[in-house]
Amino acid sequence: MAGILNASNILLWHEAGYFDAASTHKPLLHFWSLCIVLAWLTCRLIEQPFRAIRVSRVNAPKFIWAGIFATASIASVGALISSGALHRSWDDSLISKPYEVAQIGCGVNADLGKEFNPEAFANCDKIMFPASAKVMLLGDSHAFSLYQGLKPYLDSQNINLIGYHVLECTPLALNDKRPRCMDYNRWIQEQIRRLKPDVIILFAHHLFRTQDPYFGEATDYSNHLWSQAAALKAQGVPNVWIMGGIPNWEESLPHAMNFNFFNRGKPIPEHTYTYIVQDAYRQRLSK
Repeated sequence: MAGILNASNILLWHEAGYFDAASTHKPLLHFWSLCIVLAWLTCRLIEQPFRAIRVSRVNAPKFIWAGIFATASIASVGALISSGALHRSWDDSLISKPYEVAQIGCGVNADLGKEFNPEAFANCDKIMFPASAKVMLLGDSHAFSLYQGLKPYLDSQNINLIGYHVLECTPLALNDKRPRCMDYNRWIQEQIRRLKPDVIILFAHHLFRTQDPYFGEATDYSNHLWSQAAALKAQGVPNVWIMGGIPNWEESLPHAMNFNFFNRGKPIPEHTYTYIVQDAYRQRLSK
């Protein structure tokens, strides 16, 4: 039993990450100490009593058959696991392969201790189609992720996309408790007046922003966002859209597909809420 538990730790190593506090499999960390305890109990309660029994022609067949049965039991469990008949938590690789994602766009980290570096956006506010509309995408890492797909699409439609993605910051907040966030948001306000976009999209991890300990506005996050949208409209921006965020997964999407569909013989769905953080898609920004 101790050996089986120890082997399960090795198999689950790459997914669980024993010392990762965010891992949903962190109880596996306790298996290490459990293995030691089980090894001691196995030796004390099973191995030593068996070794104390004198082997004779009468009981030798019993020992042999007990060994054969134990070996066959372990082998059958191993065969079930290797065949995929059991639902395993380390089988993400069955329908997914690691690959490098070529990221486009510009993003800066404005967390505490970071430097102010607006030059990082130099490649993301170029007007490629002077006669076409200008769309400006503002927000945090969720906006940066959206940019990856939105930029190629709008390019194909000859529409300009300007991306200012400031990680860790509340969009357009001028009283953030992180100095760099205030610097970037003031700078972005200047770019809005300079570039005069036709559409501004405020796209962020809204669920986290409502709980951000560094949020310093006098009102709550929802009212802040709506008031900023109204201020942008008053400045002459024709369209202001509040969107987002991207769904957050409790487990990886390949894991959700394997564990809940593939291994159960069900077809892979085109859409699913399986393993999505419930609060993320139930959230509404009250106006």
